[in-house]
Amino acid sequence: MKKFAFIIPPFLEILDLAGPIQVFTEARFYGFELALQYYSYEDQVTCTSGLPFSNIRNYNEASLGEGDYLFIPRMDFNYVSSFEFKTQRKFFNWIKTCADNKVYVCSICYGAFALGHAGLLKDTECTTHWRRIEALQAEFSTAKVISDILFKKSNNIYTSAGISAGIDLSLEILEELKGALFTHKVARGLVVYHRRSHNHTQKSIYLDYRNHINPSIHIVQDHLIDHLSDDNSIEELASLVLMSARNLSRVFKEKTGTTILEYLTMLRLEYAKTMINNPEFTIEYIASKCGFKTARQLQRILKTNNKKMRNKTILKSAVVVASISVLLFNACQPLREFGTMPAYEGTNSFSYATPSYDSTKKTVVIVANNVGTELFDMMAPYYLFNATEKANVYIVAKSKIPIVVKKGFYILPQNTFSGIDESGIKPDVIVIPFLSADDSIHQDPVIVNWIRSHYTPSTSILAICDGAATAAATGFFDGKPITAHASDYDGIRTFFSKPIWKKNAGVVNSGNLYSTAGVSNATDGSLMVINKIFGTETMNKVRENISYPYRLPRTEHQSNTFAFSNKVSIGRKIFFSSNKKLGFLLKDGMNEFELAAVMDTYKRTFPKSIESFSKDDQAIETKYGLTLIPTDKINNANLEELHVVSSLSSAQDHAVLKSAKVVMYDNGQKQYIINDCLQRISAEYGHGFEKVVKLMLDYN
Repeated sequence: MKKFAFIIPPFLEILDLAGPIQVFTEARFYGFELALQYYSYEDQVTCTSGLPFSNIRNYNEASLGEGDYLFIPRMDFNYVSSFEFKTQRKFFNWIKTCADNKVYVCSICYGAFALGHAGLLKDTECTTHWRRIEALQAEFSTAKVISDILFKKSNNIYTSAGISAGIDLSLEILEELKGALFTHKVARGLVVYHRRSHNHTQKSIYLDYRNHINPSIHIVQDHLIDHLSDDNSIEELASLVLMSARNLSRVFKEKTGTTILEYLTMLRLEYAKTMINNPEFTIEYIASKCGFKTARQLQRILKTNNKKMRNKTILKSAVVVASISVLLFNACQPLREFGTMPAYEGTNSFSYATPSYDSTKKTVVIVANNVGTELFDMMAPYYLFNATEKANVYIVAKSKIPIVVKKGFYILPQNTFSGIDESGIKPDVIVIPFLSADDSIHQDPVIVNWIRSHYTPSTSILAICDGAATAAATGFFDGKPITAHASDYDGIRTFFSKPIWKKNAGVVNSGNLYSTAGVSNATDGSLMVINKIFGTETMNKVRENISYPYRLPRTEHQSNTFAFSNKVSIGRKIFFSSNKKLGFLLKDGMNEFELAAVMDTYKRTFPKSIESFSKDDQAIETKYGLTLIPTDKINNANLEELHVVSSLSSAQDHAVLKSAKVVMYDNGQKQYIINDCLQRISAEYGHGFEKVVKLMLDYN
């Protein structure tokens, strides 16, 4: 039975103690067997509100072991700053001993100062109440004090922000122990509807916009919080407080600084972010509960609010240069093009034929997200594992609708998660490309839970690029090495602290768990898994098939990120070089690996536009049976370059678009296709811009 021990210090702030205790008391009500224990280093204690405590056992009587929890709540700051507190050396040594014995030591608010005196904050990321962030850093200079977060876990040390954040921390601990669904029940029992995670800042939409004393506006705000799924028309809200609609709108904006619609949208978005953490909820259910008209509307707002970190970095860098260059709207088209990912809006009258299954072969499932999956991350493993001729390889998504690819065409999934389950197919390898989320908030619970349910000790998992975020969300990489795209590494790591994050590695693995650095490293990771499962002879055959330039899969890597000179190169290319409208011709039987490599590389040259076409505007079937849907019709094309990536190309391809220059790729020279593309880019835009493209591909 786990023990949760609480220290009751002098000048205790009562909510810091009562909140966490109530969380674990409620957990017992739902069946979690645990022991609550209370200790102090004084015989009698009086809290700041005057409530006395007596007959408290001394901390020396505690018997805490590995996996138990020790909580140090907030004390009055004058006491924390006093000589009396700072000389409790025996108590601080005892806290240190508990931590050394693998007890989880948790501080709430100013309780972090006790951890500091115990020597537990040295080189450790931690936090406290925002009012004392600077004081904590000043007193413990080797601590890595983080502001504006609710709580932080560093190994077996937890620290939390002010007062109510102790409840959030306790719920987080409960979720680690009992799972999201159990914790949701506890939170609901406590009437903590808006549970926050460590990724939230100390500010809260439920507390913001309340710095006024107008009772009518408070009534409207309370009503909106409790009725998010209602229409909440301005007339209905006005009738609640006996005001005219016009007067309510005016007064609300005057008192809060925002409009009713803006405030309602922020509330709905915040609640949606909280509900997404619950694997029981579908995106459609969340949208309806939060008042959004459709799941697509919610997804669009979430994406707008939380743009991908990689695009943020690149776009911000380019905008800095753009602001210096006094150029007009059209010059910024490549920036807009880079960040867009158009949804599929065509018909869905396709024949979804599942490839045949050979029980004598290994089975590789490549997970995809219908709303967005990285191109090379998905297509490279698909081709490479098929090229072994020893594997059933399937691209599997949640729904039978085209997968939006980042960027260039649409792909029909070959099966669904439910279809795989119904057929009884058990994957030997699960490949996780970069999907639509590189944080912990927007992971699709259906995808994460499907991966969890199909992992066994004999299953290999290969996370590619920022697919590391989804892999980390499964929990399988806790305490195991993992890596990601160099440009996104630090951002993703902030959301997932439990894996052991590794830089300067193209591929890392622990047992059957593999992960790669960004984009281009999908090749190396796939070859490593092929080598392990199918042997060196098969790996060499596949390696030669793609003219891979190394004898063995690379593990050495330089995790390089953007320097100022790279940002200048982006700006120079965008504003002073030609930004072309690029097209790619899709043909039956084409090589998936080469197509993905060329499109993903040229996407990173910031073209004015990039589209795909087929001669008859119909879907095509690739070498290994994927159905690809072009993004545009040939009659709509107004291209400057048409790239033809196929050994099956003919002279007729030159006549498809008479106005466009046709760029052919002939791999008869046996050159690795990414190297071929980079040489062309260097010749056209210079060596400096080639370096930029390599950084975005993480090809270092």
